[in-house]
Amino acid sequence: MAWKLSTPRFASVPRIAAAAIAAVAAAVFCSRELVGKPPDLLSNPPELRAKHHTLSLTLHAAITSDGGNSFYFNGEPNAPILRLSPGDQLKINYVNDLPAKAKESCAITPCMDMTNLHFHGLTVSPNAPQDDVLNMMAMPGQSLRYTVQI
Repeated sequence: MAWKLSTPRFASVPRIAAAAIAAVAAAVFCSRELVGKPPDLLSNPPELRAKHHTLSLTLHAAITSDGGNSFYFNGEPNAPILRLSPGDQLKINYVNDLPAKAKESCAITPCMDMTNLHFHGLTVSPNAPQDDVLNMMAMPGQSLRYTVQI
């Protein structure tokens, strides 16, 4: 008995969708006159390395200076790359510099002024002060301290 793999009926749909999105994006962005230098959002972020088996840093979460909804870390649109080796310790002081929202406005829509950090791709304890995302929240003006053994 021979097995034959058939091509799915809609195999070309993702390619067609991608082409349509690219065409719309080209029409929208190419039809506008660009003024000034565009922001360099895809630049290489700063890189921080552990020294003497420890990397200590402070991260400030804030919004853009023009009042946009993007988070900035230490004034940069890209958070830093952290370089550590197994056995190193990571210590982060995470400061919430987001503006406080009026409690009345939070009754209708959720306020996005509280924040925390969450780790992916590491074996990190779910208990404070490591990766307790459900109980560790920094309100505006507060900070959280994380200690993670790599």
